Amino acid sequence: MRGIKGIIRILLTAVLMGALFALPVYCEETETPAADTMRLEKAEGEVEVENASGRSVTLREGGKLYSGYKVTTREGYAWISLDQDKLIKLDWDTQVTVKKTGAQYVVMLEYGKIFFDVEKPLEEDESLDIRISTLSTGVRGTIGVVESQPKLTGMNGSPLRYASVELLEGKVLLAFYPLEGESLETRELTAGTLAALESTQAGNGEIAYLPLSELTLTQRSAKTALEENPFALMEFVQNPALGERVIAGGGLTQEELDDLVNRAEELLKEKNDQDSDQRREEEAAREEALPSQPVTDPVFEKPEATPSATPTATPRPGGNGQKPIPTATPTATPAPTASPAGGGEDEPEDKPSQPVITQNTVVFKYGDKQFAQEEVNTGSKAEEPLIRPTAQGAWTLDGKEYDFSQPVKSDLTLVWRELP
Repeated sequence: MRGIKGIIRILLTAVLMGALFALPVYCEETETPAADTMRLEKAEGEVEVENASGRSVTLREGGKLYSGYKVTTREGYAWISLDQDKLIKLDWDTQVTVKKTGAQYVVMLEYGKIFFDVEKPLEEDESLDIRISTLSTGVRGTIGVVESQPKLTGMNGSPLRYASVELLEGKVLLAFYPLEGESLETRELTAGTLAALESTQAGNGEIAYLPLSELTLTQRSAKTALEENPFALMEFVQNPALGERVIAGGGLTQEELDDLVNRAEELLKEKNDQDSDQRREEEAAREEALPSQPVTDPVFEKPEATPSATPTATPRPGGNGQKPIPTATPTATPAPTASPAGGGEDEPEDKPSQPVITQNTVVFKYGDKQFAQEEVNTGSKAEEPLIRPTAQGAWTLDGKEYDFSQPVKSDLTLVWRELP
């Protein structure tokens, strides 16, 4: 009897074990990262993430970033992988919005600095644009730093903005509107070059305008570039392959790289101390500028209206000589198929006609003025203008950010909405 009970106990154990193995096993890290998935690989210090609706998102390292997500650093750094071959690192006080449609990646640099490393040249169907309000940088496979910072307002009240692209390896294609000329200008940038743009936007914010930029190209060594950008230099310390690539391209010597690596932490601490001091000074200046008491009662009193000069209208594109707005090239209508041999007058009159392709007009408005316009075939997708009205904002439809991955089915009016 005891032997029978033992056999039964063994059989029950086997059945239970089999049932356990048959059940799916769940754990926190069950997902294998896909090769084309955008992720927040790492974060240090003060880093914030918002979704496309502007809501705060809590992400652990390795968490997915979806199209339209915004990442902001304060006194901290963030590493974002667009896929397994494309990495960007955010410096202190930097904000980016990442967007992805198929194999097309766009990184909107609102302000601050980013280091980019595209390890392999992009495929023919891939694209990576790092955009600022005044500049687009087309990256094909290279290493470099992009910066965007506001500057003091000009004497005529026009906002100024500084942007730069520094290349340590490979080539990139810059697109911007020059002060002189009638169209968007493109310039190929090679390694060892710092491209600096100072841009001005005429008007006082009530008129749609284009940012016009003055480009200055400066040849300088990768050693100098990395000394001035220690947040990027730290990536060379962690990833020796970066240094090997720059050395192979002639941008650095092994001796220079060794010296930089040895001084990397010292350079980074010095730069961060300077940034912290500058931040405290700016905060103190803002607090000192605040009035001790409100000038008017916010509920029952209204400030007296002050007369202001009527701003001079800015010429619009295609009208009075202002530079044209970059818009997507309309999709070409397919040419009619040639008649088969023996056709012509003998063809039956009831031959099926070619399908009619209708076009829709997509208007981009900034304030109450038209900023750009494009014609889009029904069922095709609208293209976001290359240049943006201001550094921070989004094209919206009915108050919500427009999704450029959706097909256009009718005429649209997209309005630029400023972000706080």
